[in-house]
Amino acid sequence: MRDISVIIIGNNEMFHSRTIEDILKNKRANTEVIAVLDGGVWANPPITQHPDVNVIFIPTTIGQRAATNVGVKLSKAKYVIKADAHCSFDESFDVKMLEMFKEEGDNIIGVPVMRNLHAFDWKCYHCGWKKDQGPTPPK
Repeated sequence: MRDISVIIIGNNEMFHSRTIEDILKNKRANTEVIAVLDGGVWANPPITQHPDVNVIFIPTTIGQRAATNVGVKLSKAKYVIKADAHCSFDESFDVKMLEMFKEEGDNIIGVPVMRNLHAFDWKCYHCGWKKDQGPTPPK
């Protein structure tokens, strides 16, 4: 039995595999990752095979809530984290979560601190125009 399952839902998310790599790098407990690819598109870049990662491919979009339920049903853990496919995790995030439940009991919901994750800027080297990450700007 696992301590924690991290359920990550994505539909053509560009940071899906990087989010999983970040979890694997920062986990310290018996934590598994369940990546649900909702909508018939494989992650690009691909998710690297790892014994602590399970990938579920859903060929047609069923939506985030239904895809989360699929991941939770396959979980073998006492606790579940639901995260977006474009997140970063603190070192020992899972141990900190387990300590919180040990102190506070199992009848609570833990909500992490959320901060903006700034991954890239768009910049025109010709005119100097610059914009925070987002959709590809028009030409």
